[in-house]
Amino acid sequence: MTIRARLTILIFSAFVIACSSGLAATWAVQSMREALETSQRLHRSQLRAEGIRSTFLEAQFVLSSFVAGEPDDELHKKIKPALEEINRELATLRADEKAIPESYFVTLEETCKPFETMVDRILKANREAPKVARRLLRRPAYLDFASELTIQINDLIAAARTLEEQSTSDANRRARIAQALAWASFVALMTLGVVAILLLWRWLIRPVELLIDATQRISRGEREPKIPHYRRDELGQLARQIESMAGHIETYQNQLVEKERMAAVGEMAAAVAHNVRNPLASIRAVSQSLGRSVEGNGDVTEATATVIKTVDRADRWLKDLLIAMRPVTVERSPQDVNSVLREIADASTDFAEKRDVDLDMQLAPELPAAEIDPRRMTQALFSVVINAIEASPLGDTVRITSARSTVEPGMIEISISDHGPGVDEEMKQKMFTPFYGTKKSGTGVGLNLTQRIVLGHQGHILVESAPGEGLTMIVRLPFLKDGE
Repeated sequence: MTIRARLTILIFSAFVIACSSGLAATWAVQSMREALETSQRLHRSQLRAEGIRSTFLEAQFVLSSFVAGEPDDELHKKIKPALEEINRELATLRADEKAIPESYFVTLEETCKPFETMVDRILKANREAPKVARRLLRRPAYLDFASELTIQINDLIAAARTLEEQSTSDANRRARIAQALAWASFVALMTLGVVAILLLWRWLIRPVELLIDATQRISRGEREPKIPHYRRDELGQLARQIESMAGHIETYQNQLVEKERMAAVGEMAAAVAHNVRNPLASIRAVSQSLGRSVEGNGDVTEATATVIKTVDRADRWLKDLLIAMRPVTVERSPQDVNSVLREIADASTDFAEKRDVDLDMQLAPELPAAEIDPRRMTQALFSVVINAIEASPLGDTVRITSARSTVEPGMIEISISDHGPGVDEEMKQKMFTPFYGTKKSGTGVGLNLTQRIVLGHQGHILVESAPGEGLTMIVRLPFLKDGE
């Protein structure tokens, strides 16, 4: 997963948690506010019901005083407004408070109407005969109505108080929920923050520190820094690119050092060859003259012939040395690699027959073209084929193959194998070193020149061998993409 995708998921998670916490807090606050408003409204309803009871009890007190014998000429003016106020408050309470069951108000209404009718009769009797009014107030019917009405008003107050307590309890419960949600949101956000810090340290900070350390080690001269890049995100790709870049830097630096060394050796070799070839030419000329002047003397003639052969051999070594020291230049063009290999096989057939060695050509058909210098590539591969023939036992076979590389896509793989004595690891490391060789008649520059020619084609050459198991030279060259 890429860093962008991880950061997107992390930010989205933080956004979801923050929004969820905000919505939960908003819901909790709104719910608690509604519960408090309900509780306050029920409290007001309870106070209004208690006011109705107080008004009723005051009216009862006035009527009780009248029954006790206290004269009251204005009884009508005291009782009638009280009853009207009770009816008005009950109607208002019934309309405003929907939480109180309707049955309470229906029962009160059924009791209030007969009670008002009875009070109206008492008030009318009081205007005509107060004694009759007092007798009516003492009757059980009035007392029962008054008691029943008092009980019903108390029930209404109790219902309002119960609803208020329930609403208060609900408000407290919602407050606890809001507090729990607040703590949960705080813990979730803190956990998310800690996780985000850890993930950012793992995803960004630590990998960047490793990359900085690797670049510092490269700047100090280390050419193969090992960077942990077990992840497959952008920084893992960058780590692989830095490692590859470091390897390329080492390769280019080695090539540059080799070029500078070869240039210095070339200059020295050219000077030495120039200074040596002139005396050799003089020695050869004197030997030839001496040989002609003493044609009858067999010993002298043989000695002069030996001197001439030695001088010629030294001259060939000097020529090979000068050729090896020159910079390799290639003039590439699209070519059929198989055709080049066939030409090399044809050119080396006579030498192979003299050594009783067969050439086995296994060339893949329809290979894509490669952009190579045919003259230079023939020179490079011909040297490898000749070495393989020389290393092969009598009657053996040298195998030459070509195919698309299965190890490195986009490359043509050429392999030249023999069943000779093979080489060990130490010799494999030195095979391409200039002037290193195991043949007595060799100059030690052939394989070095072959390597430089292959590198000049943006390819590379590998050696697979073990003592007693033969040797295989593998040359990989890039092919033209249009040829696929």
